[in-house]
Amino acid sequence: MSKIIITAPSYNPSIGGAIVLHKLCHILNELGYDAYLFPTLKLNGTLDWFYLNDSYNTKIADSIDPKNDIIVYPEIEFGNPFEGRNVVRYILNTHHLSEEGATAPTWGENDYWLYFHSLFYDKIKDPNFLHIIDTKLDTYKDYGLDRSIESCFTYRKKSHEKDSLNLIHPPNSLEIGYNTPDHELIKIFNSCKRFYSYDTETYLNVLAAQCGCESVVVPYKDITKEDIIYAQPSFKYGIAYGLDDLEYSNSTRHMLRDYLQDLENQQHIDTKIAFEKIFNYFNL
Repeated sequence: MSKIIITAPSYNPSIGGAIVLHKLCHILNELGYDAYLFPTLKLNGTLDWFYLNDSYNTKIADSIDPKNDIIVYPEIEFGNPFEGRNVVRYILNTHHLSEEGATAPTWGENDYWLYFHSLFYDKIKDPNFLHIIDTKLDTYKDYGLDRSIESCFTYRKKSHEKDSLNLIHPPNSLEIGYNTPDHELIKIFNSCKRFYSYDTETYLNVLAAQCGCESVVVPYKDITKEDIIYAQPSFKYGIAYGLDDLEYSNSTRHMLRDYLQDLENQQHIDTKIAFEKIFNYFNL
């Protein structure tokens, strides 16, 4: 069987794209494929280190067969550095499109386009989707600690707008910044009664709820709760969209873990279907 080479940055629990690419490699290996990561920094000759997630079944490629291997590039890679014959463009955002809606001219006509979410579907190629998440169910849970901290909050992707946001967290709330390690987040979410999030996309909203902390996404502009759940299916239970929604989030939080496990199981099924189709596409 052909190897699957996934070009990816170093694992970083705070960067969604890195998580997706590493988790995809893990799932493929769990399904019995021969999947490897290749550090994107190595493509630029600047690789000093490359972190893996120790809980994932991943490995680093030491050789590549450009004629027979399947090479997966995220959409931010505009070229084909390996000159691979079987190229998959995994579109995790809209960075592959110019302001005029054109794609990178260096992409091959026969490249296979795989979209992370229908939000990023550009109607240029067939609608092939594969949504990957890391639920972190094994570590983020309610450990029954004393919730001695009234509240915590984060700006995350809205940090540059914080002066114009409708701030509703209490003034003495604990702020959670970028790159807070998992072990600290777990302790914070187990010690806080409520989490206020000004970022409508961060998975921290789910992780807080997994730990038994009230998770409140602060309403932003004209984005609705339905919009958020469509973009992030994992936000369906245990998360309030505004303080008026707390009754719903508190009454559904007990449903969250089973629901996330269902999403975890489904992405294994979806990955198998997606890559069977890719192998057939390249006649491998």
